[in-house]
Amino acid sequence: MNEYIYRPTPDGTIVVYRNGSELFRLRGEGLLWQSGNEYRRGTDSKSTPNSDMQPDSGILPDSDIRPDSDIRPDSDIRPDSDIRPESRRYIYNSVEITAVPAPENMLTLRFTSDPDAELGELACPYQVEPRADDILLIPHCEGFALPADSDVAGFPERLYAAGGGGLSMAYYGILRGGSWLLVAIITNRDAQLSIERSNKLLAPRVIWLAQKGRWGYARELRLVCGDGGISELCAAYRLIAAEKGLIKPFSERINENPLLGRLVGAANVWLWNDDAMDKLLYSERAQNTVPTSAQIERRLDVARDMLASGMERLLWSLFDEHTDAYEVDKIKRLGYLTSYYDIYTDVIPHDIAHLIPPTRVDRCQPRYDLWPDGVAVSRDGSLQRAWQLKGTDGRFYYQNRICDACALDCAAREAPAHRERTHIDGRFIDVSWVTSNECWSDRHPLTRSDAIEYKRRMLQMLREHNMVVGTEIGCEDGADLFDYSEGMLSPPFCRQYDAGRRMCSLYYNDEIEPRIHSVMLNPKLRAPLWELCYHGCVQSYWYWGDSSCCMPELTRLRDIFCRLYGQPGLYSFRVSDWPRLKPYILASYRATVPAATAVGFARMERFDVLDSERLIQRTRFSNGVEVVANFNQADAYYYRGQKIAPMSSELIFPE
Repeated sequence: MNEYIYRPTPDGTIVVYRNGSELFRLRGEGLLWQSGNEYRRGTDSKSTPNSDMQPDSGILPDSDIRPDSDIRPDSDIRPDSDIRPESRRYIYNSVEITAVPAPENMLTLRFTSDPDAELGELACPYQVEPRADDILLIPHCEGFALPADSDVAGFPERLYAAGGGGLSMAYYGILRGGSWLLVAIITNRDAQLSIERSNKLLAPRVIWLAQKGRWGYARELRLVCGDGGISELCAAYRLIAAEKGLIKPFSERINENPLLGRLVGAANVWLWNDDAMDKLLYSERAQNTVPTSAQIERRLDVARDMLASGMERLLWSLFDEHTDAYEVDKIKRLGYLTSYYDIYTDVIPHDIAHLIPPTRVDRCQPRYDLWPDGVAVSRDGSLQRAWQLKGTDGRFYYQNRICDACALDCAAREAPAHRERTHIDGRFIDVSWVTSNECWSDRHPLTRSDAIEYKRRMLQMLREHNMVVGTEIGCEDGADLFDYSEGMLSPPFCRQYDAGRRMCSLYYNDEIEPRIHSVMLNPKLRAPLWELCYHGCVQSYWYWGDSSCCMPELTRLRDIFCRLYGQPGLYSFRVSDWPRLKPYILASYRATVPAATAVGFARMERFDVLDSERLIQRTRFSNGVEVVANFNQADAYYYRGQKIAPMSSELIFPE
């Protein structure tokens, strides 16, 4: 086992040594360092380990360093007198940074300042010097493993550290030469990750955001090093997630809500009436109509056909606000779990309501009275914007975003009563966990952290009413409270154009955008970072506009990802498309649901790449099940004597 030692140098650079040789260098820029009771500008960033290194302290001695004598201390700085002798302290733009070694190959970086100090944002002075052969781990949605010299078109340059649209987990990692460096953002609610370049190589940097225009509170990063690769790094981060109380396995949750026994491994179905997209949602001619009894029966006929065809384990997701107990009870008698689409972030501004199709205004009624007093307010006093709707004139108009405090009150009023009327088992909450916004309203002011706490309270309220809870994408700040997420397998930047408004569109051949092949379904770039932390706690699906069946020729490829990640498929389609999609959906169900059920309660312990082309991949779960995926289009692969055909995967059960 290798020994890792950290050495903060006088100029603020942190050098990580492996067995006495430099492995990682985190550049410190523009820092003053503490010498006695003074802060000085250091110069010795190229120092090497001393012969008397102290492995028990986790940090190298630096008694040979002589600070410059012409730098005077900042008169406002008062260093703590009880700082550990092996710690190192710096000043950066009036922020005090303390590097504190900790057990288990860790180093903590604490950032403190006057809580009332004004701040826009502060780029963390530390950035790892990249190497061309590095692999960068970014937990955006399920996760990416990016070569340092890669250039992934459209990859986000800024990722919010506490929202599913940014980082699903608050860290980044680097793999280098059989070792890894984890940089965990412990205080993540006012932070972003900036994906920058240094010498044309990817080089992430943490950005500290203001809390309501001020520094607000102490910030913290934690550096951890170790042997191995992705699996070992993710195991180290999982310990941090557990410290925060975010790990809650299905084996515990099921005691609170037995319905989760039917969720685990279940495929997700969104079945749409043929007029749903144009007539009801995204046409300027949208009509405010209630589904007919004939339409309801056609949906039920598809559900019955699915059951007769062997699709016994389904989450039946309902979008229609006119859903009633009659249809829900019919679905539940088939043995299916039911869930209802709900949203508490968007409200139609009253001053444009006359331009919005009546069906959309009707859908907004539970939230309509929250405008304008319940809308989140920006610092400049403007009302925050939300999802655009197509008006009767063919133009798109912004809605406004509801403040999370007001959203909780609305959900508490609406959701339990709706469940009582309809008998629906669960709730899918759209948008809420994609990001978190401050609210500058005098009536309901919120920091980002406050907003997250209100989101958590909403999920807790739903759980207290024994609902199965789902969210759009996934963010670990709520991972102990939601049971499934949609979109985790479908990073927004590489979906088909306007996927959020094309929930049941089908694409063939040249209609499939290049980024689907180059990024979305590219095993060389994707990695199950989320699963290595939260599998067995949260179930993940594709996005409804990027579903398992939206590109029938690629359904089998999507199924390989699902099997490898231990997740079931999601199918979103029109009733009239069932006959032509049925063969694809049945094959997909048979490929993914038994596999996801077999490992649904288990932790994913390992993810390994077994070849240099990154086309042979293996996952291993805590119940001993292994999944080996062969993404190679031509050659078979043999694993322990078992043949894995090209473009296929196999489950291998323990003997």
